[in-house]
Amino acid sequence: PHAEQQLAKALLFRLRGRGRRIARNAFLAWLAALPVWLFLAVPLLGSWLLSRASTRPDERNLTSVPADLGAEFESVRFPSRDLSLQLSGWWLPAASGKPAVVFGHGLFRSRREILERACALNRCGYPALLFDFRGHGD
Repeated sequence: PHAEQQLAKALLFRLRGRGRRIARNAFLAWLAALPVWLFLAVPLLGSWLLSRASTRPDERNLTSVPADLGAEFESVRFPSRDLSLQLSGWWLPAASGKPAVVFGHGLFRSRREILERACALNRCGYPALLFDFRGHGD
């Protein structure tokens, strides 16, 4: 029985030592991976989540024209700066002598995105021009 107890103690001591090494190695691996997570994975995950956030309505669902919001308008077309294509837009006239406001939309959007703001200013007496940039909208 005495030899068996010594053998059991020796195995227990060995397991404790092996367990400590495993825990130490796991901790060192976690410590080595921490900068990767902090400086690579977390920013990439954050930017992926932000870029997929639905902060704007789907452009295909925007079909309004100024008349839907009670504004008079004319459809206009004018040449691009290099004269290679015609840009489309809406002119919302106003009777007052206030300066005209030219509206430009965001990237991958169209003039329909800014229609409500333009009509609100038009109701305040400002003429407005809304147009689609090259490769956007119409």
